[in-house]
Amino acid sequence: MGLMDILNQCITAGHEMTKAIAIAQFNDDSPEARKITRRWRIGEAADLVGVSSQAIMWAAGFITQPVMAIITVILSVLILTMTVLLGDRRVKNELIRRFHL
Repeated sequence: MGLMDILNQCITAGHEMTKAIAIAQFNDDSPEARKITRRWRIGEAADLVGVSSQAIMWAAGFITQPVMAIITVILSVLILTMTVLLGDRRVKNELIRRFHL
């Protein structure tokens, strides 16, 4: 038994194992049976892709004018920046403690 025969047996065994797994999971080995038909919620899709759910809704066209969201983000960043710049040592220590900086 040569090396090529052993490799061919391994390849055949791998194909059979893949087919057995597909049959066990999908009850069929056809590509049509392996389609993912699950619907994703917006939050799950955002976690999967790594963006916010608002970004998903904006990309899908549900949000056409995100002015309020942009204003809210700008104000939040501005307030946090002013807190860090104008706050005393207690405020900075609290931010470090809360955000693990």
